[in-house]
This record gives sequence, C-alpha cells and structure tokens, in this order.
Amino acid sequence: MKDEPVVQARMLAAMGTVYQGLGLFDEALPLLGRALALREQSLPEGSPEVAESLRRLGILHRNRGDLEDSE
Repeated sequence: MKDEPVVQARMLAAMGTVYQGLGLFDEALPLLGRALALREQSLPEGSPEVAESLRRLGILHRNRGDLEDSE
C-alpha cells in the first residue's frame, strides 16, 4: 500500500475509529494522526476526507479530555 496513500489512510482511519470505539484512545491517536497526514499530503485542500480525519481527531481528543487539542 506504499504506492496507495489514500487507501492506506482509509484503512488507518478505520482501524483508529475501531480502537476509539473500544475506548483505546492511546492506540487510536497515532493511527488517526497518520491517516490525516497521508490525506493532507495526497488529496487537494478542502477535500471531505481531510475534513473527516480532522473531525475524528477532534472527537478523539475530546474523549481523552484534551479539550484544547480537540478544537
């Protein structure tokens, strides 16, 4: 998947979301962060996928109690 960063980002986001749903926030954070980075590098500015990654990370930070980072 090295040559398919958008697919890789989708899988990382899915895995991160599953961990988040299980309450495993520390495990979810690097997965969702990497998904965002890949999407920002591979997709045009303003893409819905980047926005979705930002939303997921915001929710994760809120769930962890990191309210400043959730903004």
